[in-house]
Amino acid sequence: MKYLSAASAVLALGLAAQGQAQEAEVQLDEQLAVDACIAPEDQQRDMSEFSREQRDAILACSFKEAERQLAPQLPLQLDDVTQIVAVSADGLVFSYRYAIDIETADVGAEAASFLSEATRENVCNDPDMLATMQEGGSFAYAWYDNSDKLIHRMTVSTC
Repeated sequence: MKYLSAASAVLALGLAAQGQAQEAEVQLDEQLAVDACIAPEDQQRDMSEFSREQRDAILACSFKEAERQLAPQLPLQLDDVTQIVAVSADGLVFSYRYAIDIETADVGAEAASFLSEATRENVCNDPDMLATMQEGGSFAYAWYDNSDKLIHRMTVSTC
């Protein structure tokens, strides 16, 4: 696999992880991320030709580039009650912050379990996100109610 493909995988943002992006349309320029993070002469090299340190640096850079491109497009309505309101990149972790139009008091105890199971299943079934995790990346998720109270938080780094 060429690193160009791996850099594209990094941009597999969490819309697929939610599995419910009905109206969401995100514009990401994968080539811009590749160009920002990998020297032109290195873009066709196989991933195995990069050191672990180099791969980590490229992954972290790609996450930052994805954040830079996606943030201006937010908030992004995913369904009737759910929005992605923020994204952030911190090293090898790409984070998503969701707002759900409900009160935490209205959320049953099973909600956290449902969010965890559904998110993990969607992440683990997404080939691009799997490839990113295999390179050491992680995806963090946090859901907040309409009073900005935390409903649930989780990180997926392996499947």
